Amino acid sequence: MEFDKEQIRHTLSVILHAQDETIAAEMLDIARVEITHAGADFGADFYSLDLRIPAARFAVLEATLAKVEKKIEDKLGKLGIGTENDRINTVNIYPEFVVGSGAIAVPMPTKTEENRIWKPNRIRLFLSHQALKGDINKLSLAAPQIADMVAKQESFRPQLTDSLVDAVCQSMSFQQAKDGMRLLNTLAQRLTEAQIVRLLEAARDNSQVREAHGVPTQITRMAAKRGFSLPKRAEADDEFDDDIPF
Repeated sequence: MEFDKEQIRHTLSVILHAQDETIAAEMLDIARVEITHAGADFGADFYSLDLRIPAARFAVLEATLAKVEKKIEDKLGKLGIGTENDRINTVNIYPEFVVGSGAIAVPMPTKTEENRIWKPNRIRLFLSHQALKGDINKLSLAAPQIADMVAKQESFRPQLTDSLVDAVCQSMSFQQAKDGMRLLNTLAQRLTEAQIVRLLEAARDNSQVREAHGVPTQITRMAAKRGFSLPKRAEADDEFDDDIPF
């Protein structure tokens, strides 16, 4: 039979925390859990719930761990798991193995530890000593913060700048154009002439940019400060030339 060791661990932890059995609950929270086949008797298989905890913590609590094992074992028997022929009937707490002289025990991360750091449906972005947390379902709300962080990374800045110019030029809403320009204003001195010309063309040709309040003004002001302007379009020839005699 296959047992869900993480489900067992978390259920026991919740029960023991609620009953103020803090040491027993801590053992479940910090341990790397293993379920080991312990033996068989008359067709029944018996398993043990093995908890490997950091060696330093084991050393401090060793004298009390037999009682802790018994407390967890008592609760384990009340979970209603297993069958007559497949049962987890013992709990063992062991130290996590260490490597090398004076090495610090580093157990495999548990689900409890992972969930403490990586919340379901959440994101974290780390860039050169910067971190951002956000809801993955509301990623668009975090986009300005993400862009601000990336903009501070010298190696990413050219790609970010060009991507922002594209985003503004291809805006499909007034808000998109406004948000893009807010970010581009912080990078104005890094825009190339070609990028500014693209923005000027977007202010002329894309209605979502042209009619977004304040955006065309920001673009023309940015261009004027840099001494750039939109090349004039060649005027179409008149359909008839009056100088040609009939």
